[in-house]
Amino acid sequence: MPYAVIDPDGNVRDLVPEFDDAVEVAGQIAPFVTVENGPSDGIPPGLGDLGAVNMRRPEHALKMSGLSKTSLPSDHTMSLGEAHKRLLPFFPTRRFVKRREGRLVNAWVPVTSYDTPQKMSERLLGQNYKTAKKDLSYEINTDVQGLSLLPARSLKTQRGFEKINACVGASPACIASCLVYSGHNTIDPYNAVVKAARMKALIREPVAFLRMLGENIARHSKIREAAPYVRLNVFSDLPWELFCPDLFDAFALLSFYDYTKVENRSPPGNYDLTFSFSGINQPQVAHELSRGRRIAVVFVPPKRVPAEGRARGEGLPSYVDVGELFGSNLGNLPVIDGDVSDVRPRDPAPSIVGLRWKIPMGRQEAAFAQAQEAAFAVPVLEYNGALIASQSARQEPIYDHDDVDEEAEEARWQTVAAR
Repeated sequence: MPYAVIDPDGNVRDLVPEFDDAVEVAGQIAPFVTVENGPSDGIPPGLGDLGAVNMRRPEHALKMSGLSKTSLPSDHTMSLGEAHKRLLPFFPTRRFVKRREGRLVNAWVPVTSYDTPQKMSERLLGQNYKTAKKDLSYEINTDVQGLSLLPARSLKTQRGFEKINACVGASPACIASCLVYSGHNTIDPYNAVVKAARMKALIREPVAFLRMLGENIARHSKIREAAPYVRLNVFSDLPWELFCPDLFDAFALLSFYDYTKVENRSPPGNYDLTFSFSGINQPQVAHELSRGRRIAVVFVPPKRVPAEGRARGEGLPSYVDVGELFGSNLGNLPVIDGDVSDVRPRDPAPSIVGLRWKIPMGRQEAAFAQAQEAAFAVPVLEYNGALIASQSARQEPIYDHDDVDEEAEEARWQTVAAR
């Protein structure tokens, strides 16, 4: 399996057949080397690591998450105040701030973002860099809100610790390169803390969580200045159609969508799914293509293609022979530029959603704060002159907007700074 050696500017400098040689070549380019996916149990990483998990049954995905089928509660079965009371113990009440606006703080400040039912309901959903992007070619703007959960964590139980996996299509190597560990998430630990809090609240109090989530979705569904969409799995891969099927009936006029690596899911009509190619799950991809599903594929452009001024499709192939690449009988399928917008329901299906591999700036900033410079060794597949990586998840910076009450925190910051 070849490895693409990528310089700190995001350009492919070499294609090397062996892992050790790729690391050596990358080390000649920059003082630090990042190995995409990371070694697994001492074995050189490769795309094959990502196929280690059997993710064929949606029922298995639900079981591994620790959840079971739950009905969406109404205000008659549980008030918002009662839901807030049950969920509040799981959420943080303070956070450690190192810097604010370039000034050193190093102090604990209170978090009031969840201290009322209304605040909590407003902050379960949020936007990130990818979902906030607008495709100006569409006549109607979109507003995407997503639920950010920590995909895997251990929860303390009476029998010790129970491992919860909300993304069963992810192997250890896949988890290591997940979006949840990139961007602001690596710079400020609070971002992981609040995602873990949501996940724990969902597992421990699913009815209360759904009541609060339903309130947030109801508010979002009423916006008029843009077409509303909801992504239920920003980092996770929960089969929501099995966990809470009446959620989609309750919001029948709202469009939901997600990416998934779980095969054979059968979502309702207003829940759109795009299947992700992991680099090794070709049989699953072929099966999903036969069901009319679009497929997300990560391409590594030979030279970095900056977002500013980038032409649609630049650095991506115009089509993919899915018979050659996946063993499908559909022949050539067009490649949709998936970096223009995150709103996949507007893309034709079946099709290929092309995503570009991007430098993990958050990971680089956290790990290489001294040098701010690293080269990358990325396992790839070669296809008609194009290079395909396993995933682009960790390359997108994430901004959790639900973590602070801005006005209240600014007032506290002024107090802390004056001390």
